[in-house]
This record gives sequence, C-alpha cells and structure tokens, in this order.
Amino acid sequence: PGDTSAYIGPFPFTTLFAYDVGVINILSPMSGCNLSATSIIEFDIFNFGGIPQTLTPMGVSINGIPQSINQPNDGVFTGVLGTDSTFTFKFDRTFNFSEPGEYTITVYTQLEEDSVLDNDTTSITIFSAPTIVDFPYEEGFEEDDAFWAVDDVNQLSSWDYGRPEATLINQAA
Repeated sequence: PGDTSAYIGPFPFTTLFAYDVGVINILSPMSGCNLSATSIIEFDIFNFGGIPQTLTPMGVSINGIPQSINQPNDGVFTGVLGTDSTFTFKFDRTFNFSEPGEYTITVYTQLEEDSVLDNDTTSITIFSAPTIVDFPYEEGFEEDDAFWAVDDVNQLSSWDYGRPEATLINQAA
C-alpha cells in the first residue's frame, strides 16, 4: 500500500524464431594461381534462432550446378550450435578448381524447420589463374582476357579488359 512508481514503457521487443541457421561467410577456397583439384570448401554457419541446433544438412553449388554431397556421412553438422553461435564447417568431399577460370561457389543450409530462408545462402566468386611457366611471356588479349583480372583487393588498378571507347583511345592497336 502506498508504493507507486512512474509509468514506464511500452517496451518493444522481438522474439527469435526457434529454427534459423544460416551461412555467414565462405573461408576457402580463395582466388589464386594453380588452385587444387582437391580443394576444400570451408565456411561459417551461424545460429540466428532461439534454440540450439544439431543435425543441420548443408549443400553447395558451383557455377549454379548443385554438387553431390554424401549425406549423412558428409554435409551434415552433427555438433550442437548454440544460440547466437558460429561454427566453421567444411565438407569432407573435395572439389576441383584446377581449371583456370571463374567459379561461383554457393553454400547453403537445409534445415527443414528453418523459419528465415533469407540468411541460409552465401556465395563467393573465386578466380583460378594459371601460372606462367614459359618465358618470354607475351599476350595480345585479342581472343580473350587470358585469365587476367583485377584483384578485388586492388580496386585502384588502371587495367581493364574490353574495347577502348574513350575520346583519345577509341580502338585497339
């Protein structure tokens, strides 16, 4: 009796979906020269949901083509992923990125009860470049880009592959 307090609130709050596991980062492989025919795909999964998760299936596609994963022996997270926790996962199966060119790797979770599908998938584009072993090396870039590319780290490069369309330089030599 007689004990009062000032009115406070309302307080907004949200509750987490119980089941929500997603991929947040692809760690490997990375762009480079002479990528391996036995490369490992390694990535981070995160539990966005409100309860710990286990037995979460994973999938991968390369250049839009789903890759076969021997589930449940491979491609299933069998540990316990606590709420607001990250785990680095890798497939046991290896992948071939030895052929020079560009590869788009898409990794995704396949949790059946997942309530938020927007965070299930992450993609990365890597570049497998050949190593030049015959010297002197000469490239005229007449047929294609010869596997030359601007590194994502060095966006200040003045190199670009294409047809010249500037005022002073408006055609190829």
